[in-house]
Amino acid sequence: MSERFLPSNWSGFGKYLGAATLFVVLLMELFSFFTSYTRDHQQISYRDRNERVIKYRLFYYDQMDRDFDFCVTYLRQNAKPDDVVAAGTPHWIYLRTGLKSVMPPFESDTPKAQQLLDSVPVRYLMIGKDVIKSERYTSPIVEQFSDQWKRVYTAPESNWAVYQRVSR
Repeated sequence: MSERFLPSNWSGFGKYLGAATLFVVLLMELFSFFTSYTRDHQQISYRDRNERVIKYRLFYYDQMDRDFDFCVTYLRQNAKPDDVVAAGTPHWIYLRTGLKSVMPPFESDTPKAQQLLDSVPVRYLMIGKDVIKSERYTSPIVEQFSDQWKRVYTAPESNWAVYQRVSR
C-alpha cells in the first residue's frame, strides 16, 4: 500500500515504519503491564468479623482506601453487636464487621436527616470522601448537631472519621 503514496525507492520505508510503530506500542504495553503489577497492585490484609486474617491484592488501592479500612476496623473492634452504622458503603461494613448498617439519609434538610438517623436508630456514623459523595449529607449533621455526635476515631492521614451518637 505504501507504494501508492511514496516514491519507488521509499516503498520499503512504509514497512519499517509500520514495524517500528508496532514495536513502540508493544513496548509501551509491556511497560504499563510491568508498572501496574509492581506499583499499583497492592497487598491488603485485614481481620474479618470472625477474626480470620484475609489477604488479597487490589489494583489502585491508595492511602484513602487504607484509611477507610482503618475506620471499619475501629468499628469492628469497638461497636457492640446490636449497634447500627450509617455509611456510604453499608454492604461492605456489614461484610467486614457483621454490624447492621444502612445508607445515610440523602437529605439536604439537616434536621430531617438527623430525625431519620434517630428513627433507625444509628449509633455510629462513618464520614469520608466515598465514591457517592455521601459526606455532603453527613458532614452537616455532625456540624449542626455537634452536641449529639462525638468524633471517636479519625484515620491517620485522611478525612475519614467515625462519629458516635452521644447518649440522650
